[in-house]
Amino acid sequence: MTLAGADREPDASGGSRRATYVRLGLGALVVLGVLALFQYALLGSARNARLVPRPQRYTELYFAPPAALPAQILVGSTLPLSFVIANHEGSARLYSWSALWEKAGGVEVLTSGTAHVADGQAVRVRSSAALGAISGVGVVVVKLAAPVQKIDFHLRVRAGTRVPPRRATGSRRALRAR
Repeated sequence: MTLAGADREPDASGGSRRATYVRLGLGALVVLGVLALFQYALLGSARNARLVPRPQRYTELYFAPPAALPAQILVGSTLPLSFVIANHEGSARLYSWSALWEKAGGVEVLTSGTAHVADGQAVRVRSSAALGAISGVGVVVVKLAAPVQKIDFHLRVRAGTRVPPRRATGSRRALRAR
């Protein structure tokens, strides 16, 4: 029993072998294409049926660096604030934030602002709040308006005399001699 064309001798350029390889290659491409379309259709249906999880959308809010948060401060001082807003919401956002002083007697807004954050990026917000006549033990709260998130730390505002920083005067040579 002989196969059709099996008794044919390939020409000098390997024509019959080349044609076989081309047919095999094209057949493999067709099979891979059909499998890719099937997988795409199946994955799309699974995602729509919520079998394949979608990426979570969220915003991060945290103090930076948390170790630098003060535990106490003097009445009338300026409170430095530094926090990070990281956007993982899927698009750029404008975040409105506020810093509050919460104490048993109520809530007072210390400062507020906005921060524009691109998707996948983080912005460090540096601000400060004049404490004025605030005293006692309370909680400093940094709050985002939307999505609603908040972080806080406890602070003791105590009476005392604020010592101004020492200013150097004179030439460098005179300062080194001191």
